[in-house]
Amino acid sequence: MRTTIYLRAAAGLVLTSLACGSSGSGKGPDAGAEADASPDPIDYASATAAMAAVAAEDPLCQGLGDFYWSVGSRDGRLGMGAIGSTYDESTRMPIFSASKWIFGAYVLEQGGGVLDASLIAGLNFTSGYAEDGLPLCVPTDTVGSCFENNFAELRAERVGTFHYASGHMQKLAAIDLGLFDMSEAQFASAIMDELGEDLELTFDVNVLDGAVAGPLAAGGMNTHPAAYESFLARMVDGQYQISSRLGDEAVATGNPAAQYSLGHWVELLGGVTEAYS
Repeated sequence: MRTTIYLRAAAGLVLTSLACGSSGSGKGPDAGAEADASPDPIDYASATAAMAAVAAEDPLCQGLGDFYWSVGSRDGRLGMGAIGSTYDESTRMPIFSASKWIFGAYVLEQGGGVLDASLIAGLNFTSGYAEDGLPLCVPTDTVGSCFENNFAELRAERVGTFHYASGHMQKLAAIDLGLFDMSEAQFASAIMDELGEDLELTFDVNVLDGAVAGPLAAGGMNTHPAAYESFLARMVDGQYQISSRLGDEAVATGNPAAQYSLGHWVELLGGVTEAYS
């Protein structure tokens, strides 16, 4: 089967695309389908050229300002480029919502791939811990105080349905995983212990419309593009528990072209999984 993964994030790391061919290990909702058993070989040179053309010429990209892009496979980066000179593969930056995929992978890894109902609800955003507005965690918060001060209200009317919010993952980290007393540095270290020190994660101060992220599981991580590329490459190479769980426990989001799985989106075309992002 072929697994295609896209990463879209703010602050320069606009698009990373990885794919693996018929021996790939990602298993989405359509895994094992006979029609996808022997996909055509991927022409990475053409894919890289297409990415470069889109980055340089597409009007939507032209309105973004400076950014970095790359394309790769399970073996790592195959092509890269940048618009402008602000960003390259080593530029540290807040990755905002791209933190969710890393946290989802961490949860699966530290639990040996086993998820109970509470963990699933925390990862596919159906737990009911769905705040309105932006989080206001601060760098001096622990994982637990970040949760208690911002996300502790359970919205009973939202239990069991998808609501895109940070509270789900913060409750999961603080309560379900018992990370309540961890500082920013300890939280980052725990994640890297499971997923690899080369992620070079921190939970630095991130400011978005006046909100400070602090040790926010769903949106507070900082790293650089090369580190995230390595994370994605290991994922499509089958090195993580989440590698075989892409698309699992996906729920409806109100958009027929998208479902939400374990910390990542499932992109659909005609009801068939096109990509994970």
